[in-house]
Amino acid sequence: MLVVIDASILISASLNPIGKISKIIFTASPKIEFIVPEFAMHEIKLHARRICHHAGIEIAGFSSNLSDLIEKVFVFSSDSVDASYFNEAKIITANIDVKDSVYVGFELGLDAILWTGDTKLIRGLGEINFKTLLIQQNLPK
Repeated sequence: MLVVIDASILISASLNPIGKISKIIFTASPKIEFIVPEFAMHEIKLHARRICHHAGIEIAGFSSNLSDLIEKVFVFSSDSVDASYFNEAKIITANIDVKDSVYVGFELGLDAILWTGDTKLIRGLGEINFKTLLIQQNLPK
């Protein structure tokens, strides 16, 4: 099973390396492959200082936690998915947040499940009965 992880999931796991999200990523079955769009990695690195400042943690710890997580996921470039899936994703997310279309495009193109903590995206996709969405609140404790 392929699971596309968005930036909010990676950020949460990096901020809390002993939390539920990190535990799921580190102890997942080998049958589950976590996919992270390269775009998400770029965004996280670009905003890492601001993220750490708001969370009150040191950038070194955050970066170390993120590096550990990256060893457990596959980082894919947008070239890994046909452009038609991103075009479809832009239509799907047009009334939600078009910036999230990259995650939906990967989900569609890789026939995967999308794991996000973005409540706006969850709500918007839910309203259009988007079925392949993993909602953090539904995960086992």
